[in-house]
Amino acid sequence: NAQGDIGLANLGSAERWGLTARGTLHLAPIVPGARLELTANWRDSRFDDPLTGETRTLTYFTPLTGNLGFRQDLEEAALAWGVRAVFREQDKWYFVDERSFRYRGTTYSAFVETTRFIGLKTRLEVENIGERRNGDTREFFQPVRRAPLQSYQVSRRADGAWIKLTLSRQF
Repeated sequence: NAQGDIGLANLGSAERWGLTARGTLHLAPIVPGARLELTANWRDSRFDDPLTGETRTLTYFTPLTGNLGFRQDLEEAALAWGVRAVFREQDKWYFVDERSFRYRGTTYSAFVETTRFIGLKTRLEVENIGERRNGDTREFFQPVRRAPLQSYQVSRRADGAWIKLTLSRQF
C-alpha cells in the first residue's frame, strides 16, 4: 500500500520459548501389552508489532498442543488396537489488515491393525470420532490493523468422521 505498511505484519525481532514433554507408561502389570502415551507442547512468544505498537504472539502460533493415546499389542494374535485424543489451542494469525483466530477442537481416533494377512500390515482407522468442532473468527481493518475494526466474519463447522484403510509391507 502507499503507506509502506504491507510488509509489517511480521517484520522485526521476536522471542519464542517453550517446553515439550513426552512420556510412556507401560501398563503390562495390569493390562498385558498395553501402554499410555502422552505428548504435550507448551509455547509462548513475544513480538513487538511495528504496525500497532502492541506486544503480541507470533503469527501462526499455537500455544498448547498435545495428544494422549492408549495402545495394546496382542502379540500372540498378531493384533493391536488403540485410541487417541489430539488437542490444540486456538491459533492466532496477523496480517496487515486482518487478525484471525482459528479454533480446532479435540479429535478422537481409534484403530485396529494386524499382520495376519499375507504378510501385510493392515490398519483400519476411524478418525474424528464425534465430529470435531472447528471455528474461525476474522477481523478486518481498513487500511491496516491499527485502524478501527471495520467488519468481522465468524464461521463454525463440524467435520465428520472418516475411515482409513492402510496396507503396508517392507520390501
